[in-house]
Amino acid sequence: MMRRIILFITLALLAIFLYGCSNNDAGGRNIAKPIVNVSSKSDSIDAAIYIDGTFSMAGYVNQQGSSVYSESLKNIERTITGGWKQEKIEYVKFGDSLQNLSREQFLQANHTIFYQEKDTSLQKVVEAMDANKLNIMVTDLFQTNQDIDSLIIALKKACFADESKAMAIIGVKSQFNGKIYDVGKNMLAFAYASNDEVESYRPFYLLIIGKEADVRFFAEAYAKNFDDDRLIKMNLLSKHMGCNVKLTSGKAVKNNSKERIANMAQISTMLGSNSDILQYRLKLDEKKSGFYATLTAEDVIGNCPDKFKRTISDVEKWQQTGKQKETGFLNKLMGKAANSFGNAEFVKVDHKDFLEILASDAGLHDTNANVPLQFIFNPLGIRKAEGKYRVKIAVLPDKDDYIESNNVFSDWNFQDAEISNPEDLSGMGNKTLNIDGFVKMAASLNYEMNQPGFYDIYVYLEALK
Repeated sequence: MMRRIILFITLALLAIFLYGCSNNDAGGRNIAKPIVNVSSKSDSIDAAIYIDGTFSMAGYVNQQGSSVYSESLKNIERTITGGWKQEKIEYVKFGDSLQNLSREQFLQANHTIFYQEKDTSLQKVVEAMDANKLNIMVTDLFQTNQDIDSLIIALKKACFADESKAMAIIGVKSQFNGKIYDVGKNMLAFAYASNDEVESYRPFYLLIIGKEADVRFFAEAYAKNFDDDRLIKMNLLSKHMGCNVKLTSGKAVKNNSKERIANMAQISTMLGSNSDILQYRLKLDEKKSGFYATLTAEDVIGNCPDKFKRTISDVEKWQQTGKQKETGFLNKLMGKAANSFGNAEFVKVDHKDFLEILASDAGLHDTNANVPLQFIFNPLGIRKAEGKYRVKIAVLPDKDDYIESNNVFSDWNFQDAEISNPEDLSGMGNKTLNIDGFVKMAASLNYEMNQPGFYDIYVYLEALK
């Protein structure tokens, strides 16, 4: 009998200990960390490669031996087969119509006879794309009738209306010896031959549309096939301007604020010292307080805006939720009345002018962005209520700054005004008509549809009087 009593007491004490541990958020050990849905590339890929079969493209393969263009077509396949565990590739030639090709027919794109089409209506190609595939279009971007507006409308439906998708624009310079058609409003044509200098090479482009993670992976893997940076330029249009976005504590940055701001103490009691999420103590008796941090992001494809504004997505408070529990056996055993509630979780709370973020000039090193920030908190914004909070924010550029940053191809660009005299065309073979305008129109659409920026950034706060 005594053994049973001892065993019962032991089990009861163990249950009390486990019960307390599971419901105790002291020291922050039970504070929920943010769950950020960071997409990863697909395990398998269903891809479609669309090849411009019009006369203007023949000059890329009219060479003695292989050209950059010829090798680039091969590298599309190599990038796909080397990047995914399983792949299915569809080949399509476009021009006067869309023609499905066998792989053997696709390999004929290395010969001038492949390029016999007259009409280039890129919007029809985009409209025909399967939304579930990784779509890759290869073209010189010289459209019949220069109908860029129709192309932008098609891209809106195929890409930018879905924030999970992205479009990469990869420009590649290659040797060229042939005739260029459909130039400008007057549909001019001229002959052009590059020389041994890379600067004389003629650009062609890959437009890649699909799931953002797959587009990102393809673009970065494809670019690794080029040893000469002068041959390739890349730009990405998507909701997310970079990957692996996080904050690190930083030094003071320049800003226009002349207010006296109390410095907030960095802590580790909410998420633990091993967490890479910033945690601070907010003293509610201060008028305003803040800290400096640096936003870092990887895999920025293209340029990064110099300036940013901010938006707050959510302010949440850690609190008990659910109905009050009945007095159970353990509480009765300890002589306690029930005073606990359902599971604790972060719940959105009202806030007004709680947080201001001041951004300094952003920098870009290779593909890594750095944005110095100052966070300023006003305790009145949460009515000076004690508790544990987390703030989810997004750091966004202004529209004009974002559009202007998409000028990756500006030095490969020429405009209609430069071809008022047909004789001027002889010096334009190494450039693309209105490529800069096309990219900026697509960037403007992406901004309106998806508000591109750096997302899912968290800061944890312990608010105390």
